[in-house]
Amino acid sequence: MADVRPLRGLRYDLARVGDLAHVLCPPYDVISAEAAAILRASSPYNAIHVELPTGEAGDGRYAQAAALFAEWLARGVLQRDPAPCLYPVEEEFEWAGVRRRRRGVLALVRLTAWEEGVVLPHERTLAGPKADRLALLRACQANLSPVFLLHPPLPAAQAALWEATTATPPVASARLGPDDQVRMWAVAAPSAWCAALAPARLYVADGHHRYETALRYRDELRAQRAAVPSGAEFVLAYLVALDDPGLLLLPTHRCAPPESVERSAVERLLAERFDCTAMTLDASRVADAVAALERHGQARAGAVVLGVYTPGRLWLATPRAGAERWLPAERHPAWRALDVAQADCLLLQPLLGPDAAERLTYTRDPAEALQRVDRGAAAFAVLLNPLAPAHMVAVAEAHERMPQKSTYFYPKLPTGLLFHRLDEHALG
Repeated sequence: MADVRPLRGLRYDLARVGDLAHVLCPPYDVISAEAAAILRASSPYNAIHVELPTGEAGDGRYAQAAALFAEWLARGVLQRDPAPCLYPVEEEFEWAGVRRRRRGVLALVRLTAWEEGVVLPHERTLAGPKADRLALLRACQANLSPVFLLHPPLPAAQAALWEATTATPPVASARLGPDDQVRMWAVAAPSAWCAALAPARLYVADGHHRYETALRYRDELRAQRAAVPSGAEFVLAYLVALDDPGLLLLPTHRCAPPESVERSAVERLLAERFDCTAMTLDASRVADAVAALERHGQARAGAVVLGVYTPGRLWLATPRAGAERWLPAERHPAWRALDVAQADCLLLQPLLGPDAAERLTYTRDPAEALQRVDRGAAAFAVLLNPLAPAHMVAVAEAHERMPQKSTYFYPKLPTGLLFHRLDEHALG
């Protein structure tokens, strides 16, 4: 059973830090070097100073982050709420000219191993990011950014929670650009929503490394001491319903390294394994490419359609009947049906070798993918239609893991809205 709890969250004292927008930052894994420099200069209290610390190699940077976090606590820059709360969050943003709203809740979720089937992953994790996050967690003894979890729809419980939420003003709000805004409330001890989640399975949308790191840290504490602080038995999570109308899952497009394969080899493989429609265009017509890819997917009742771009030409490619013989027979049908799995097995690995995933460049911007090909920085690009959240759930339920760079939930919840300190006082 899912154990979801309110917490006594740590929040910025806005009287001390000023505009909340100046102290928020994206999660550590999507911050470019240029953005990091701007964020660090925006405020001495910006969450990036602890979320993505600079400093000496090795443990020095983590000790620096821990010292700064402790200083913020001691000086009251961060203050803990006096009673456990749920923290509903509403994000407004624009994507592809459409105004959207996503609603979720920041809360604690009890840590359980994957094999227990309470929280299910869908992607594999990498050793490097886990080592980095574990060192930071050991030093700061706090969750600095949440794991993003999806849960089954709970219409009655969600409606009741949001009715109670919107009856009061938000405790924090920030404008994150001309079109994006985030608001957060603190709602004291509303137990019905937590109780409704108890029989549910939760699915990791984003934050696999953070979840596995929190689990590892808890297990370390269990091995070291007789009693583990109650806060360390839980992880800070951002929970969103699978039917939320603002839930946006974007594709990640693939670019093959330059001079890795001849154009003629790409075209031969397409002719052998796919039914193709060719369009003549270049990177200046990226909107036409994306629209054509979407139309072909819709016209084929959800069948896999890949957009394979070579200089001046887009191939709209659907795997031929019988192409499943090139897919690994041992994988679950939910995995075999994925666009990314078929792109890897039918096209990319035959052309680039079994280590194709490590050789590719990834981008969420289709214009960048096409431009890389046109300027010779990529041999070809593969454009993908977005997955539906239901596809991710089906793979997780089958206890499978998607290929690398399969999902990107947009937008990322900013770091700095709420922190969770792993001590005895987090739950009340």
